[in-house]
Amino acid sequence: MTIEIPEPEQLLFGRRSPETDQIILAALAKGHTRRSASLIGGTSYSSFQRWVRMDAAFAKQVTAAIEQGRRVRFRTSRL
Repeated sequence: MTIEIPEPEQLLFGRRSPETDQIILAALAKGHTRRSASLIGGTSYSSFQRWVRMDAAFAKQVTAAIEQGRRVRFRTSRL
């Protein structure tokens, strides 16, 4: 599943790797707070706050995909 992200900074998690994205998203899907998920992913919370801009619909879409066992990839779209 590929999810379009209109702004590149919406899901960069402090400019870490795609693997870090998956770890943090999995933690969020399991109910961790953004703070604890960022720590699980090895990203400082200040970086996490600065780079993550998830609205409720986006978070729900990502969580549903993870719960179904699908790997989620993110692609930024140029506006």
